[in-house]
Amino acid sequence: MSVGIFLGICLAGGLLYKYVAAPADNLAERRTFEAAAARLSGTYSSRSRGNFSAPFHRIDCVLNGVSLVIDHARGERPSDVTFFTRVQARASELRSSDLSISREDVVAHLDKIAGGQDVELGDPAFDSRFLVKAEVPARAIAWLDAELRDVLVALDSWCVRVADGDLDLYRSGFVKDADELVRAARATTLLAGAEDRWRRRWQQTAQALGATTTTTGTTRFETFRAGMRMMVEPDLGGARPRVCLRLELGRVVAERLEIARAPGTSWPMLPGWRVDSSPPAAAERWLRPEACAALVTLDPLVVVMDGKSVRVDLPGAEHSVDALEQAMALVALLASHHTAALYR
Repeated sequence: MSVGIFLGICLAGGLLYKYVAAPADNLAERRTFEAAAARLSGTYSSRSRGNFSAPFHRIDCVLNGVSLVIDHARGERPSDVTFFTRVQARASELRSSDLSISREDVVAHLDKIAGGQDVELGDPAFDSRFLVKAEVPARAIAWLDAELRDVLVALDSWCVRVADGDLDLYRSGFVKDADELVRAARATTLLAGAEDRWRRRWQQTAQALGATTTTTGTTRFETFRAGMRMMVEPDLGGARPRVCLRLELGRVVAERLEIARAPGTSWPMLPGWRVDSSPPAAAERWLRPEACAALVTLDPLVVVMDGKSVRVDLPGAEHSVDALEQAMALVALLASHHTAALYR
């Protein structure tokens, strides 16, 4: 094939795309955006795509109180000709906790092998599809509740990026399905309000326990059990979330006791648990049979008694009222053993 014929074929293909295929694609994209705008009660608009003959499409709308912009974007580099469809929102509550959720494709898999920070949520359907990176992993685990994970699994061609309070849900290429755009918009509102929903669930739990929050809008609350004031607070500052229950003892003693799961170790009444106490006899005074039985049933992360307080840490970002009642009963029981030991 001569060079002239080859160039002619290329030119013909370019003209065919520009005047036939591209206008048809643009019309399909426009109809998709217009249909999605109508369903979202939003406003459709278009703008120039620079050197490209077809315009960008855009939807501005407010969904569940969240202002959204749905449009197209080009890659970060000026020379990048890859286009994305994205949904943007402000998520001020997520500020200072950058987060990315990408598809578990070959690139993400290589990143994981290379040591990329991967947050496992313990949900096989989600963990097998997505690679989650978070500045504060425990907060990401708390935000990504079952409802939100199910929504993202249904949109598994989309990725998430949160940076400095800006939230993007995006995917490569142009979306030509209005249903998909609407689902992406709804997923973005769920993400934007993720921490607020988690906080409201905690406040509802506090109300169910008859507790009061210590500060407006906070997730720390206090309650009374057996005449003793107890503090309950989620801790989202580490690698995994936990819930801390703490009771200040009325009288300080020079004793310390720490109990944690440790396979392969054994204490007489707690097989598979590590028990450290100072002095050694303190463990026998504090850990009576009923307390050991409650520990095995509850299975906390750690129990610490430092002579001035009793603290029990539960794994996870939130718990049912029944589980917290059991944990508070254990804290009160250990505190009563401490009191009884003082007067022996």
